[in-house]
This record gives sequence, C-alpha cells and structure tokens, in this order.
Amino acid sequence: MAARSRGRLQCSEPAGHAQESLHELCSQIIARLGSMRPLRLQRKVNSRCSVQGGKMSVQMSADDVAVVFPEVLEITDAGLREDVIGIWQEIAAEMAWSSLHDIPASVRQESFRPLVLHIRAVTRMALALSEIAKEINNRTYDRDLLVAACLLHDASKPVETEPDDVRPCRRARKSLLGSRLQHGVYVAHKALARGMSLDLAQLLITHTHQSNTRGTTWEAAALFYADFADTDAALSAEGATLHIERWKS
Repeated sequence: MAARSRGRLQCSEPAGHAQESLHELCSQIIARLGSMRPLRLQRKVNSRCSVQGGKMSVQMSADDVAVVFPEVLEITDAGLREDVIGIWQEIAAEMAWSSLHDIPASVRQESFRPLVLHIRAVTRMALALSEIAKEINNRTYDRDLLVAACLLHDASKPVETEPDDVRPCRRARKSLLGSRLQHGVYVAHKALARGMSLDLAQLLITHTHQSNTRGTTWEAAALFYADFADTDAALSAEGATLHIERWKS
C-alpha cells in the first residue's frame, strides 16, 4: 500500500491504476503540446539563459530557487524540499520568460504584480491561518505538505503563460499549454512523476476554481483561502474589483 510521509509517496508496491493512468495521460498530452508549440522570436538573454526550440531556457541552481522562494527552506523533509526545488528548476528551463521575476501573477487581473510575490504571500498567509487554527481550535496540520503545496500551487503559470509581444501593455498571454490544460494540472503531473504524494497533487489541482474536484482537507482549505485572500488584498489596494464580489458557487 502507498503511505504518505510529509508530502512524499512511499510505496511498498506499485501505485494504483488510477495514478498510472493519470501519468500516462498527462505525458501524452504534454508530448503532443510540446510538438505543437509555435516558434518564438529569439531575444537577447543573459549568460544563464538560452533559447532552445523556440522557448527560453533559464538554468537555476538549488540556491537560486531558495533565494527566490526562501520559504522552501522551511520544509524539514530533505527529499520533499529537493523535489519542490527540482520542479521549479524544470519549470524555469521550460518557460518562455527570461526571469521568474518578470512573470505577472495573472494574465489580466493581477498583471500589475509579480507571481513570485503572490506565491510567497500565499505561503505565509496559509501558515498564519494554520498556526492560528492550531492555537485556537487545536487543529493540527502537515506543515511540510502545506508549504510544498503553497510554493507549487502556481508553479505551472510560467509555462501556462508567455510574454505578449503583440500587446506589450498586457505583459502576458496564455501559452498553448495554458489554453489547453486546466491551471495546475501540469505541475501536479510533475509532482506525481517525481513520486510525490497524491495528497500534494490533489492540493495543486483543487486550489483553483477551474477544478471540478474540491479539496477535502484542512491544508487544502488553508491554501484555497490564502490564495484568494492575497489576491483580493492586492486587488483592493489597486481599487479593482475583488474576487469576492464576483464569487460564484
């Protein structure tokens, strides 16, 4: 049977057919989308960037990732921490952006703020919520799992979006992958491919309203509400329409 330990999948026998089928399906989809990716104009890049196959390739060391997301060092499980860092390294190498800091939090509503700051804010908000719930309601939580999920919940956005060269004022547009796959599916696929837990993959899938599946754990709730709380805080500061004003069940 598969057992979960701090967000990683530890198996004494092969994983279930459902997980294997998801791996196979995602692999086929990504392979097809990769072959369909249109060529992009080559642009100037720094010494750590190159253009390969029509997309930007940014090479990041583990230390580079930790500088961008210092919260990753709060993950006590070394294997889980390495996997979170590894996924960000893979995403950076695949994205069409020259730097993680160039990517807006969203294509339209939050195009004015960096994705990196949103991810860090969500992580800290979710931890704050969980610590208060632990103190007031005696509700314990898996801290490593929560931190990993928060740091990865929008990790697919760098490949779901690309710079908008046609309308620079918008900064970003959806990539082919972003227009074909639900938000979060790609990073969940990467997590499962690394042997990370199904619990973690579910958090990555269910944090968004695009998902037809809802989270069922306290960690899922903490991530979900922290995600929208940070977004609405930023929108409110800009005098923009909040998500809560447009909320639909």
